[in-house]
Amino acid sequence: KIEKIIHYSFKNKELLKTAFTHSSYANQNNVKSNQRLEYLGDSILNFVVADYLYNNFDVEEGQMSKWRSKMVNSDNLSSIIDNLGLDKYLLLGKSFASQEVAKSLKEDLFESIVGAIYLDTSIEKAKRFVFRFIDVKKSVKKKSIDYKTALQEEVQKVKGSNLVYITYELPNNPGNF
Repeated sequence: KIEKIIHYSFKNKELLKTAFTHSSYANQNNVKSNQRLEYLGDSILNFVVADYLYNNFDVEEGQMSKWRSKMVNSDNLSSIIDNLGLDKYLLLGKSFASQEVAKSLKEDLFESIVGAIYLDTSIEKAKRFVFRFIDVKKSVKKKSIDYKTALQEEVQKVKGSNLVYITYELPNNPGNF
């Protein structure tokens, strides 16, 4: 079912199973988790999107970074997993039994699938998977507001001004998270 949904048939079915195995399940069942695949897939995902933007848009580095960030962020990747209905196949430990799958776990799942496809065949197949579900043209057209960057740019327009960030450490209160 999963292969049909993602439009990719694995030669090595163990890679597919591992991609859908969260560490909580892996630890309880003494099997491999998807953490290593997620690590690899994250790097591949960032690379293929950066490569595409670099080769298809003549814009500054900062703009490409903003676009890439929109395409590979947790919201976008988790919504792809939601739209495909893949979160229901994620193997989770008993502690997750009654909980909704967190956005970060869905993001990790997408990245794990990318890593698994790469290891199963090639960077080209991984790239094909990525761009089957990430709409570059839509992401590039979509205007997003990065308030922190906008504030920094406005402050920099004023000669002699500096933006200073002040952070405070909150008191340790173990009863309230």
